[in-house]
Amino acid sequence: MRAVIRACVLGVLCFFSIFQLQKSCGEVTDTQWETLLNATGNEDWNQGFDLAAKYLKELKESDDRLPRLRYIFLYTAAGKVSEGKMSYDQLSAITKDLVGKEIVLPYRQIAVAPKPGDLNFICEPKDTKGQLFVAATNKAGTTIHDFEFIKLKNVFKLEGHDAEFASIFGVIDAIKPNPNRSAAIVLRIYISNASVKLRDPT
Repeated sequence: MRAVIRACVLGVLCFFSIFQLQKSCGEVTDTQWETLLNATGNEDWNQGFDLAAKYLKELKESDDRLPRLRYIFLYTAAGKVSEGKMSYDQLSAITKDLVGKEIVLPYRQIAVAPKPGDLNFICEPKDTKGQLFVAATNKAGTTIHDFEFIKLKNVFKLEGHDAEFASIFGVIDAIKPNPNRSAAIVLRIYISNASVKLRDPT
């Protein structure tokens, strides 16, 4: 299970690395962006969050890295909470302004028939249509940074795409920190008007 989790998390980091190679304009340079990716990949939540928060203030609204940066911001903030380096009150305060903003989720594998306990996969909740779900964790699978509840704009059938990697983009409807204030499960992110983009196999 841990090998599967690591593979999926590496897919997340690969997504951001690919995007870094494609984008070099804006106030945040490629070198700065790579530093952010390295911090996130190394699970240095303090540095990753600090850089993400800084870059959110520096990127223009027209910069197409911004929706991806919002996800990194939320993911690293959850990492800080999991390690006791950020309070739930602080988390609530810094995330509320992201509601209504566009977000892009990293590439993850599609699982048509997920097994109990499978994490970091794009799944379809049982007996639902037009909805997807992801449980995003750290590398070790010991902390669920966020549950991602996704409502699709158009129907996307997972069948026929099992084990393929896909990214999801949409609009943040709500961000709900865990009311139990657990360090093991931190956030729920609700996303609507979402679309799925399959990774080009080449």
